[in-house]
Amino acid sequence: MKKTCLIVTALCTIFTFFYTAIAEENKNSIVMTIGSKFISLYGTIIENDVAPKIVNERTMLPARVVAENLGSTVLWEAAAPDIVAVVKDSVNITITIGSEYATVNEKQVFLDSPAFIENDRTYMPVRFIVEELKANVLWVAETQTVVITPSSIIENWQDNIGGINLASMSATGSGISVLDNSINIIQGGIFNVSGDCANVSIIVNTNDTVKLNLMGVTMINEERSPILVEGAEKVFLSLQNGCENYITADSLEEGAIFSRDDLEIDGDGVLYLTNKSGHGIKANDDLTIWGGDINIQAGNDGLNINNDLAILGGEIKITCAGDGISADKTFSVTQGRVNISATAATGAVVDEDFSSKGIKAIEKLTIKGGDITIKSTDHCIKCDDAVEIFGGNLILNSTAKKGITGQGAVSISGKDTYINISNATEGIESKTYLTVNDGEIHIQATDDALNAGAGIVPDMTREEYLEFRGNRSANAPVETFISINGGSMFMTAGMDGIDSNGAATITNAFVGVSCLGVGKGAETAFDTLGPLWVNENSEIVFTLTRDDLPEISKNNQGSFYINLPNTYSAKSRIALKLKNETICEYAPEIDFSKIYITTPKLNIGGTYTLYIDGQEIQKMQLSELHTVTGR
Repeated sequence: MKKTCLIVTALCTIFTFFYTAIAEENKNSIVMTIGSKFISLYGTIIENDVAPKIVNERTMLPARVVAENLGSTVLWEAAAPDIVAVVKDSVNITITIGSEYATVNEKQVFLDSPAFIENDRTYMPVRFIVEELKANVLWVAETQTVVITPSSIIENWQDNIGGINLASMSATGSGISVLDNSINIIQGGIFNVSGDCANVSIIVNTNDTVKLNLMGVTMINEERSPILVEGAEKVFLSLQNGCENYITADSLEEGAIFSRDDLEIDGDGVLYLTNKSGHGIKANDDLTIWGGDINIQAGNDGLNINNDLAILGGEIKITCAGDGISADKTFSVTQGRVNISATAATGAVVDEDFSSKGIKAIEKLTIKGGDITIKSTDHCIKCDDAVEIFGGNLILNSTAKKGITGQGAVSISGKDTYINISNATEGIESKTYLTVNDGEIHIQATDDALNAGAGIVPDMTREEYLEFRGNRSANAPVETFISINGGSMFMTAGMDGIDSNGAATITNAFVGVSCLGVGKGAETAFDTLGPLWVNENSEIVFTLTRDDLPEISKNNQGSFYINLPNTYSAKSRIALKLKNETICEYAPEIDFSKIYITTPKLNIGGTYTLYIDGQEIQKMQLSELHTVTGR
């Protein structure tokens, strides 16, 4: 008997110590543990008559003690014993026992677990009742504990200033607690984070905004994301100036940083993210990057975002086996530097379902500025809809696929835009309209340099096409369209320089094309199924090694098609002069024996001299608007 009393006394001491510690850490919260009747109510321990429990993998809480301590009134009438009403301010909740639906302010809401009565007490699903009463809920799996914090404890999240010391596993501030290897934040605030710790996670679960100032941390977790946002209005990660931060994980489905809600990253510090089998950053909502030096090594995607992704500054370096950047909705870059190496299974056979693209977006992909460097074994830049480039410096290299491809329209503008695609199958592709309005573009492609896709069968009897249709079928597709309206283009193609499955126009632009003709034995500068217009102020030079006089539907400028006596090597500089004035100049990237030149500076009757590498090759007279020489 005495031994039994000692055991009971010891157990009571342990329970008292355990709940006293919880009460001290959670003075602004309600804390309940599965299977225990003890409850910490804002720092005071009470014993309830029933304990919370888990039913069908859902946490069920005794309704009255929770609702009333969140400032609500619980109404129940003997005449309708299956109906419970919870009222707080403007929130009116009606729950029917056993029903999968509740009513909140006359709107029906689905419950993932119905309410039930046991031992004359009503149990409700925790997350539903707590969130409808505008409180925050945190589930701590390791201790089977529920922590509930009213959102009204601090009205302005910026007034809650706290800190996290990973080395000592301690935290200060309201709505923050340490449980085992987790730092749990259930209330909005600003928290300075420092120190090193293994097998640790910072878990954010609140309806408010949270800012984490990373001030030199090292976090390693092999089981889950070191920074895990289960819920928040928004989370800011601020990389403090002069601080280096290291976050390492090994989570296939999640990221080294994983957020279910909006995430923003700013600051001037450095962040190193490593996840050898998963994503660098995984976000189920938006991600916005304002600044910071971010370095990612990932076994899957560098940035995997289920919503919108915007880069407004900073420097981002990604080395990954999956996609460098994957956005399920829109992607945009305004400024900053992005360097991506997405090289899955280099030299090996890659599963067709596995993606290793540089940047991928579903709805829209926009580049307004910044420096972007991509090396990939897949497409460098791909969008399932429109691609819009208004500025920036793009250095792209794909060892197996396309440089830039859009299932929708692709447009390039901006006089300061610079694009260099040093290797790709096709340089720039659109399945509909490809428009170049300005900028400087260099392309090295093993197939086509520019391509407008499959096309749509149009009505070729339309008046604007009549004079250009010629012998072409009235069913020739023209709704896919390449339009070059300005800028300078320097292109080398294994097949076609410009391949439009519809029409094409060139206006106010310089276009230099070199064609090799590998594979199919066909090479041409312009391959269009619809009409090809060369309009005013266009300067075009293309070179190749076999006879291929271009079929141009309309060109009111003078042109030479020159058959050279010899084949000249790549990078030999071509110059066409009128007396001492150079009117056209170009250096092809491959060997050539034919040259086509058209420019508004060619006039009928004029005599012009062709130079290659400074050596005079021949004098030519433009005897007619389109003159062929050397035959």
